[in-house]
Amino acid sequence: MGLEFLVGIVIGSILGLTGAGGSVFAVPMLVYGLQLPAQNAVGISLGAVAVSAFVGVLTRFRRGIIVWAPAGIVAVTGVSTAPLGLWTSRQIPDHFLLFAFSLLVFLIAHRMWHETRNQTAKTPIMKTAVQQSGSLIVMTQGEGFLSSGLEVKGVILIALVGLVTGFLAGLFGVGGGFIIVPTLIILLGLGIHQAIATSLVIILFIGSSGFLSFLNVQDNMPVNILIQVIIGGAVGMVLGTFFSKYLTGIVLQRLFVFILSSVALFTFYNSVQGIAEIYLS
Repeated sequence: MGLEFLVGIVIGSILGLTGAGGSVFAVPMLVYGLQLPAQNAVGISLGAVAVSAFVGVLTRFRRGIIVWAPAGIVAVTGVSTAPLGLWTSRQIPDHFLLFAFSLLVFLIAHRMWHETRNQTAKTPIMKTAVQQSGSLIVMTQGEGFLSSGLEVKGVILIALVGLVTGFLAGLFGVGGGFIIVPTLIILLGLGIHQAIATSLVIILFIGSSGFLSFLNVQDNMPVNILIQVIIGGAVGMVLGTFFSKYLTGIVLQRLFVFILSSVALFTFYNSVQGIAEIYLS
């Protein structure tokens, strides 16, 4: 096993540590390391992410840290838009697709870093309980309710996040965790470990939807590469989950930001270089 297996290890381990970001690394590694077309890299990444997320959900299920209400809302809405994102990705030239990808990752990294600064200025990572009442999500923290009059609005916002996440998952071959994790922390006030566990459930469904759509339109699937990436992803998820238990919430979030920023810089540079070659040649 070679670079394909290593890509899988990266996907799974980062996904296990942060609930996101594994596929953010995978797409550039598959494109620039294995010289795969961006569309193939998107599909393989989605398959590996879905399997890795499944392993991650199994390891966290008994710990009772998955928040099922937002997971269900985002998963259902995200599954509906992932195929549209995949179709859109096939209409965009590789370098332009990767350029847009890098800008999105920069934006998310900046927002997450700002959030960690706010947390250090206030209290440690918020630990909340989530009570489910019908279709509403009632957030509690400490002594009482958080914005108890906004439950319906919160559900609508979460559903919109799901629609956007699913589309971006199909478009860029990402599980969407780098959007889901910040959203769960910022919008619902979940602790980082709760957000990661909940994110993995969502990624499992959205990644599976995008991957099945990819199989439906892909004629020449590089099966050997796919299998190696998936196996590596499962192994990496176990490793990432194990080490995540020993890191604090702030450390995990800042690790997440560092990973996102590094990938965004690398992808931005290479995509701009590719675009310049097209127009200057």
